[in-house]
Amino acid sequence: MQRKTKKALRNKNIELISKRQYDKLLKTIFQSIKERDNYNKILVHDIERKNEKIQILEDYIEKELDEVNKIVKGRLTDFKNANNSLVEINAGLQKKNIEITRAYNGLATMGKFAEENGIDIKKHNRDLPEHPLNKYKFEQKHEVLESGKTKSSYTLTPPNKDKKK
Repeated sequence: MQRKTKKALRNKNIELISKRQYDKLLKTIFQSIKERDNYNKILVHDIERKNEKIQILEDYIEKELDEVNKIVKGRLTDFKNANNSLVEINAGLQKKNIEITRAYNGLATMGKFAEENGIDIKKHNRDLPEHPLNKYKFEQKHEVLESGKTKSSYTLTPPNKDKKK
């Protein structure tokens, strides 16, 4: 029974709204919609302006990135060329290092051989071909054989003496 009374009261309240109040409510709602429409137009205009600015910035960034990419590509090419030339230089230095190591190994082997045969190397140091006071021409040559062993040869040439007539 209570439900019917509440329903009856609701229907009664609806009937109490006059046409004048209803028109006023509609005018207020219409005015509110108009104001919102103006705000929406302002927001749409603001969004369009910001989209234009974003497009300008995107174009600028794309242009700058293209220029940076060109610079990077140019430098990358320079670095590649420099790296290639340094690789060639490094290969030459490795060959020289291998030759020096072979020469040292050959001399060390000769020194051990001399000590094993009872020759005092320190005593004969002044007689070494590479000694500054010695005027002999000293040459050494090292070859790697197919078997993987190293063949060393040493040449000691006395200086040419001018013969007086």
